[in-house]
Amino acid sequence: NDIAQVPWGCDGIDINGADESFIGSGYQNTLDIINNCAENNIAAGLCFDYISESYEDWYLPSIEELELLNQWKEKLPDDVQFDRSPAVWKVNGYELYARTYYTAKALGIVDKVHLPLFNAIHVERRQLRDLNSMAVFLGEHGVDSKTFVKTFNDSLRVTGMYQRAIGRQQAYRSGGVPAIIVNGKYRIEAGMVDNSNANMLRVADYLIKIERRLIASGKVIEE
Repeated sequence: NDIAQVPWGCDGIDINGADESFIGSGYQNTLDIINNCAENNIAAGLCFDYISESYEDWYLPSIEELELLNQWKEKLPDDVQFDRSPAVWKVNGYELYARTYYTAKALGIVDKVHLPLFNAIHVERRQLRDLNSMAVFLGEHGVDSKTFVKTFNDSLRVTGMYQRAIGRQQAYRSGGVPAIIVNGKYRIEAGMVDNSNANMLRVADYLIKIERRLIASGKVIEE
């Protein structure tokens, strides 16, 4: 979606506010960025102004709002498979981040580096914008830099996972993150449920329950 094809913006600018992490603070954080950064065409501004399918109250989620998803997935039933799919919009840095995620997955280190990397980008605002800086960062967290770079560049598995992620995003037409897809049939985004990640998860739980019942009855084919 075109709304995502913009940089985060405001690099090096001291933002007054936009530093709360608790659930429910994403809206105010977004306003703080808009009010303290005169840069045009940045994520906060375009997200705030975005209108899609009559939904117009979009904002950037806080860290704890995003971490709700991590807590929720740990409580899913054993027969429910949870898979992450990084955003792969055509914007500077997104291919690097997505391929880094799939490289970590290929190396079996996603659980080790996912949260530190997320915090480095979104909280510490580290400039991880090329393969070298990413390798240095992962090296700080116990990952062999040479192995990471070789896998990133040469692994057919990484390339395949990345290409499939592009296909999923095109098929599901996700307009922002986080978004949840249930059994390939339903797309849930915060703007559909009063901009609440908690409400997203409640809807997901409801739809998962329905899909599990249908699968158990033999009336639906799993994606």
